[in-house]
Amino acid sequence: MVSGVRETLANLLAPRTCVGCGIEGSWCCVTCIEHIAWDPNTICAGCERLSPNGTTCERCRPDMVFRGAIVAATYDDPNVQQLIRFVKYAPAYDIAGAFVPLITHTVHSEAGRALREALGENARIIPVPLHPRRLRERGFNQASCIAHALAEQGFGAVREDVLRRTRFGAPQARKSRDARRQSMDGVFAASPDIAGATVLLVDDVITTGVTMSAAARTLRDAGATTIHAFAIARG
Repeated sequence: MVSGVRETLANLLAPRTCVGCGIEGSWCCVTCIEHIAWDPNTICAGCERLSPNGTTCERCRPDMVFRGAIVAATYDDPNVQQLIRFVKYAPAYDIAGAFVPLITHTVHSEAGRALREALGENARIIPVPLHPRRLRERGFNQASCIAHALAEQGFGAVREDVLRRTRFGAPQARKSRDARRQSMDGVFAASPDIAGATVLLVDDVITTGVTMSAAARTLRDAGATTIHAFAIARG
């Protein structure tokens, strides 16, 4: 009941408007979704060389840690950029639902089916966490919204109590690759509860892979055995 009232008020105060064509009713209408620049997931997230279903190549695996990373779309797509910016910086919770069509399309792709098979039956879906201060400022974690959408698609159970961010810092988008890598040293901590688990690590955008790699390394050090990654867009 409360969530229904909140959604009604949100629709009245900030009606959903398609980021592509401006039509009211959704954050990205069916027509504009059909024209999204979907990512084929044919490259390694580390070196961007050809690799089937986003599998991390042998050369990059020591640095990237995770076995593979698949994404829904390219960040060059203006509609995808708008959706991610809305979710990241707007105060409304319900706009995270704009990601659902992108997720649904991707999980039914060849790469999505390969990921589901690789994860098996008991995977843990872990969103890359925000620092508590950032979480208070924003009101919600967009990676958590994506994680729960993947859980609804049958990719595993969400665990938000395993990984935490221990240090507050400036957004990574403003930094160079080397600066990102240095700033991520020791930024995450993980619970030993993850020992022996297969993990799907989730974020909204993967650019250099530094943040995902730091989180994955922390989970591996805590005992996670196999780690895969999922993001809405590749920057």
